[in-house]
Amino acid sequence: MDSIFERWWECRREVRALCWGLACLVVITTAWGIFLKPLNGQLAERQGLLKQALSTHAALWPAAMKVAQGTTPDARVVQPFSPLAFQANGATLVRWKPLPAGGELTLEADWSRIPDIFDRLAQQSAGVNAFVIAPHGGRLRITLQLELHHGT
Repeated sequence: MDSIFERWWECRREVRALCWGLACLVVITTAWGIFLKPLNGQLAERQGLLKQALSTHAALWPAAMKVAQGTTPDARVVQPFSPLAFQANGATLVRWKPLPAGGELTLEADWSRIPDIFDRLAQQSAGVNAFVIAPHGGRLRITLQLELHHGT
């Protein structure tokens, strides 16, 4: 065993440097073959999947845009709140009592007009906290507790 070390130290410096370089090259190549080459294969596979997903994603956009252009959003035009707007369409304004955050609206209407009242309230950004419907002289009297959302 001593003879190997003695031979090593007896060699010239250039030969020892060349041997160390070759040994390092063998270690690095072995490490690359064992650890990094499989990772490079997995990376290439994942990049291929990514390219495929991107092309599929890009191909779906035209169809999605056609669907989006074909549909119209259900956007309602917000009108300012006015209790006098409920005086039409078979409804009669009985009383409007304004409060700081809304108010109390009392109307007389036929049963068929009550859904129209709620629809008009939605168009005017008025939320209904509570309501009471009671018969009154052949018609219905509806009292609504309103919350106005647009700060009038």
